[in-house]
Amino acid sequence: MPRSNHKNKIFNSNGLSVGLRIKEARRTLQMTQEDLSKDILSKSYVSAVELGKMQPSIKALGLLAERLGLPVSFFLDTNHTVKNKATADLQFARLRFILSNPLTICDESYAIIINDLKREELKDTEKAELLYLEGRFLLSHNQLVAATKCFEESLEFWEKIGETEWVARLLFNQALLFIQQNNWHSSLACLEKARNIGKISSPELRLRILTLLMRVYYLLADKENVQKLLGECLELASNINSVEDLRQYYLQEACNLEECGEINKAVELLEKGHALINSLTTGYAIRSSLYEVSREYLRQGQTEEALTIYQRVIGSIANFMPDPMPLLALNDIARLNFESGNDQKALEVISMANALIPDGRFMHEEGRLFVTAGSIYEKAGDRKQADTFFEQGLNLLEKSSRFTELAEAYYTYGKLLVERGDSNNGMKYLSLAFNTRNKANRYQFLEKYEL
Repeated sequence: MPRSNHKNKIFNSNGLSVGLRIKEARRTLQMTQEDLSKDILSKSYVSAVELGKMQPSIKALGLLAERLGLPVSFFLDTNHTVKNKATADLQFARLRFILSNPLTICDESYAIIINDLKREELKDTEKAELLYLEGRFLLSHNQLVAATKCFEESLEFWEKIGETEWVARLLFNQALLFIQQNNWHSSLACLEKARNIGKISSPELRLRILTLLMRVYYLLADKENVQKLLGECLELASNINSVEDLRQYYLQEACNLEECGEINKAVELLEKGHALINSLTTGYAIRSSLYEVSREYLRQGQTEEALTIYQRVIGSIANFMPDPMPLLALNDIARLNFESGNDQKALEVISMANALIPDGRFMHEEGRLFVTAGSIYEKAGDRKQADTFFEQGLNLLEKSSRFTELAEAYYTYGKLLVERGDSNNGMKYLSLAFNTRNKANRYQFLEKYEL
């Protein structure tokens, strides 16, 4: 039998045993076990070697290697390959971890991470995920052409192998990219495709798709679809109100995957759920410990120390669960009370929100809160306090580069100053409002909806 032509074949043998390497090489060359064993060994011998039931002798391995057109060392040098694969796995895990929030990574750090990665050691799925991670970084740094290329290549791979969850994730990010270009209809097409693609196990991804889709329909003045999505979002979000709800959700989804024969996906989902819940319980353990310490200080009569630790217990919630949504919700509640004439209640809500603010973490949300407080104090006749809150709020909004909210804040303060009789300063802020409003802030979608 003539030796197989393997010059243009790619052997993915990283980390495989001798038997599995032989099997991988045989399949890559489209040979059967009978083809491989013919005239040199028995078919049952080859089968046993491939299954790992026995190790081939050096002589037998030499015959098999010659038939496959590969050097014997290809099958024997497993330690070096396994070590290389482990190193590549570590580098990729580090990259995935660091790029979990691409907005915090500078170009220089990103280049170092990418250049250190041994791409040739990655599996095809890892290469596709790497393209996704690169696309997210490029999108967050406004490099739209390069991001488009990364997303398209990654999407093509996931569509080819039928990984619906990954396809949905890529479509969601493509929608964000189109939003940056003010291409609402292309964004809508991506989101509708993601929404209808099939089963998505991740509640986070499903909610992000539905929420962004609702926002796009709102911008397109499609009230009917906005109303439908309101119900859909509310139903999904209402099903998960606690850590225990989340635990049960992951268990049920894993069972569904198992019934469909998707064992690996079920394992992956449970591991993801375990990691998430473990991170939540870690924060709880820290708060419990701090609480007991503060109680012991009280028993010892050290009230000031106890109060300091109690504040750390409260602050730990914001530190371990960095979420600006409670601040935004409290700000809206304060505004509703203020607009309905319940100024005292509005101030109480502002005070409650102030206690939840982590150190400089949510400049945008904190800025909006201070602007609301400024309006309330102005109505109460405390101009000095109002000016202080407005100045602090505007300063934070300017730093956060959220131009839409900044323009609204400039307008509110400018109008207020004009009504006071300070026309010069009032017109200055109204002019700033007009100029800022023209800078359509597209980054707000990235900050709110990015995965």
